[in-house]
Amino acid sequence: MLRHSPFRPLCAGAMLALAPAGAAGAGGSAPALTVAEVVTFRLADGVTEAAFRAAAAATVPLAAGQPGFVARTLSRGDDGRWTDHVLWADRAAAEAAAATVMADPAAAPFMAAIDMDSVVMRHETVLPLAPRP
Repeated sequence: MLRHSPFRPLCAGAMLALAPAGAAGAGGSAPALTVAEVVTFRLADGVTEAAFRAAAAATVPLAAGQPGFVARTLSRGDDGRWTDHVLWADRAAAEAAAATVMADPAAAPFMAAIDMDSVVMRHETVLPLAPRP
């Protein structure tokens, strides 16, 4: 678990689908789910939910265009914490995408809306509970 890194993108709450589950990344058809990037954070002071959701939605094309992208959702907990859930084909794809997205000016409004001192990022192996059809 990382704390206090430049971008550290589990709460119950409202879910916002930022891309459809199973959406293909730049490589074509959706890969098998193997890595979940789970980033929990609070919004920066003065940032409204509407402004944050707009900034998050604006990053969808950037994230979805990365090799190995599978899906992304955003949730808001009752305690005010947010979680960005991103599924990747593998850990290497997740790490490469993080570096690319963080360096892209299109992500700046999204990053500025987050309280960086509150961010925790984890990468976890996805373990299917049933065989995929």
